[in-house]
Amino acid sequence: MWISLPFKIIIQRQTPILSSENFSFASGKVDSTLVIGSILFGIGWGISGLCPGPLILNTFNYLPVSILFLISIISGQGVARIIESQKKTKIA
Repeated sequence: MWISLPFKIIIQRQTPILSSENFSFASGKVDSTLVIGSILFGIGWGISGLCPGPLILNTFNYLPVSILFLISIISGQGVARIIESQKKTKIA
């Protein structure tokens, strides 16, 4: 089976390029955070009609909806990081 060179490089790395830790959902644990995140992702995709990958490419066309949605995605990721850090400090 043919696998692209970038994919081979990615799976050989010990840690992600843009993060200090690996994220793995191999445990099969489904919690409320995963379910809520999936629902919000689906709602955003349904409202915009764009998958996040093509959305990034559409921002180069300066489509106002694409730019607004991309800003919303980035903001949502920031809020999620804040919430996760709050959870970690409460547990510790």
